[in-house]
Amino acid sequence: MHHELSTISSFGKEIFLDCYFVPFGAKSLLVMSLDITKRKQFEKALTKSNDILKGVIESPKGVVIFALDHQYRYIAFNKNHIYPLSIKGVYGRYDT
Repeated sequence: MHHELSTISSFGKEIFLDCYFVPFGAKSLLVMSLDITKRKQFEKALTKSNDILKGVIESPKGVVIFALDHQYRYIAFNKNHIYPLSIKGVYGRYDT
């Protein structure tokens, strides 16, 4: 069995653990855990950063924002840039 859980360390800080529980013998349980606190902090920061970026890109009215890769294919754009094109029809498409 596998679980991610949070707990308070002996130093009073919240930590996150990735725990595996494996039956060991008739009446025993082997518990293996890995501290994933840094990963959880990174995931939280990345989510916050993505939310901020999405808000910046989607907020301007009448402003077209888009990104192209090295081959000038669309990789990201705000809603003002897709009309009348659909998102599925534009991703990876060349700007000609």
